Amino acid sequence: MIDDDPDDDLFLEIALEAEAEYIVSGDPHLTDLGAFRDIEIVSPSEFLEGSSETL
Repeated sequence: MIDDDPDDDLFLEIALEAEAEYIVSGDPHLTDLGAFRDIEIVSPSEFLEGSSETL
């Protein structure tokens, strides 16, 4: 899945198992993906910006 940092694959697997909608991370290996299957991968600031719009 992530060739440059295979340890990050664990986060993708956990998110799939948990049926997560988002992965919030500052790790560029993850955020560069943008999404994994139907799971959005966003930075903390992107997540907070999006959540403030729904308040």
